[in-house]
Amino acid sequence: MVWYSGDCPNTPITPSPTNTPTPVSATSSCNQLRVTSGNGGLVPALITLRATGADSSGSIQRYRFYFGDGQTNESTNPEIQHRYEVSGTFLARADILDSRGIWKTSDSCQTPVSVQSLPVESQKSDCSDLFIVSGNSTGVPATGKFLVSGYDNKGSVKRYKMDFGNGITRESDSNTFEQVYNTAGTYTVRGFIQDTQSSWKSGTGSCEKPFYVATKPLASQPETGTPTVFTLAALTSGIVGISLLASKSLQASVRPATRSKSKRRRSR
Repeated sequence: MVWYSGDCPNTPITPSPTNTPTPVSATSSCNQLRVTSGNGGLVPALITLRATGADSSGSIQRYRFYFGDGQTNESTNPEIQHRYEVSGTFLARADILDSRGIWKTSDSCQTPVSVQSLPVESQKSDCSDLFIVSGNSTGVPATGKFLVSGYDNKGSVKRYKMDFGNGITRESDSNTFEQVYNTAGTYTVRGFIQDTQSSWKSGTGSCEKPFYVATKPLASQPETGTPTVFTLAALTSGIVGISLLASKSLQASVRPATRSKSKRRRSR
């Protein structure tokens, strides 16, 4: 005996979803800079610094070290030695060049370096570095963030100053500054320190950098691929052309009517 319960429903079989991994964007960072030896020694002092970074898509190519005394050096080695010829407290900083050729840094990749003074050492001070922390080459309005470092072998730096290159100058007890730029262009920014003798130092060399502000697009590009500015110009010129043609047509239509009226008056 065969039991019949009707046609089987024609339901398509849905394949089970595959576990496709979500693509992960490449990341890199400069994670730490520390003094491994020589810190607190007498001038001239040989200090060893070591930088640590991470790159999710490859290996770090190079390391750039700022020693805080106006000197810099690049190396493929994360550890480097530097001889300080002047005493004081210095802000050392490091950048990493990742596998994609992009320089990266962070506040975690900076550390103070201390060098003790000798009694016979004369007073020495200067602005050592100006760092553009963020905002460079962005569109208007661009917010630039800056960090100024300097040293004084007879005491602490009293104040810091920034010339933003747009006619604005600002002083602060802090070595970090921020400025908003509303006009595109290239600005020469300068950093200064005020030493224990109340003298302002530098604004040149490594304490002078170009800061770029790009032009922000006015509108999105149309589907035709023609830049918006040309599209607007073409539209405007077309409207002007139509207006001129309409004006000429109106003048042409008025002139015959005027002539016919004159003929009628003469015939009378």
